[in-house]
Amino acid sequence: MPDQISTRRKVLYYGGGLLMVAGIGTFIFHIAWGVLGGFENPEFKERISAVMFTSLAIGAVGELLKKIGARGLAGSGLILNPDRARKDLKPYSKMAGGMLEDALENRDLSQSVSPGETNEEDSNSCHECDKPI
Repeated sequence: MPDQISTRRKVLYYGGGLLMVAGIGTFIFHIAWGVLGGFENPEFKERISAVMFTSLAIGAVGELLKKIGARGLAGSGLILNPDRARKDLKPYSKMAGGMLEDALENRDLSQSVSPGETNEEDSNSCHECDKPI
């Protein structure tokens, strides 16, 4: 199953997404709370910078986990190993190749020029109609 993304990486990806949403949500919640009157509370003012930093840090860790889950350690660039990166990114490479194959399947290639029908570089006329170029 090297062509499939492992369950561990899927858990990292979706868990990272949840952390990211939680961190950003907490940040927005505290901004709204402050605007709605929290800034007048001395205890809120005292703790807001730490809470905001922590919520942004949670969001950043979530984004990092998503990146590792999606691309693997080497594919995300955390481990510099080209062979392992190629292995980590293999599901995406297969997907891109499949998408290209799907696009070519829908294209009418019957009117394309075959390699034997191309004009020579020094040719002065069209190979089909013999009109001057």
